[in-house]
Amino acid sequence: MRRSYWLGWCFAVVLGGSGCTASTGAPVAAGAPSSAPSVTKEQVQGHWTGSWGDMVLRVVGNEVWGAYAHDEGTLVGTFENGVLRGWWSEAPSRAPDADAGEVEFRFVRGADGQLTLDGRWRYGTGEWHDDWDLAQVSGAADPALDARFGTPAAFVRHP
Repeated sequence: MRRSYWLGWCFAVVLGGSGCTASTGAPVAAGAPSSAPSVTKEQVQGHWTGSWGDMVLRVVGNEVWGAYAHDEGTLVGTFENGVLRGWWSEAPSRAPDADAGEVEFRFVRGADGQLTLDGRWRYGTGEWHDDWDLAQVSGAADPALDARFGTPAAFVRHP
């Protein structure tokens, strides 16, 4: 959700008598609508597109891996209750603080059934950037993204 939505929602919650804070860039509200727990990690697999271009997500064992175009980007995370938390990394070094950091995706199913994700990321463990938003799309992604899954060493876990 964009901040404007959360601020409006928080205002409504405050008028209703509940509290609402946003201390780390992530909105938190008593009784706030969260990512739908009905979204499973198997449902998030596939082709996504949005603010940083195309990405492919796949379930690999107990993790979700992603490959995206920018600087041969990859991510590895764990999925729980509609939220993917993990580590992104990019060429050339795949190391923090310049080429890697934490990532968090909250998956939401719209009234039309469409899955979207509200993503945030940061260099290493620095300040969060709330601008990695994507929508799941049908159709094949760039074959180069799919090919990246053939190089497991490119998928770096949180140190």
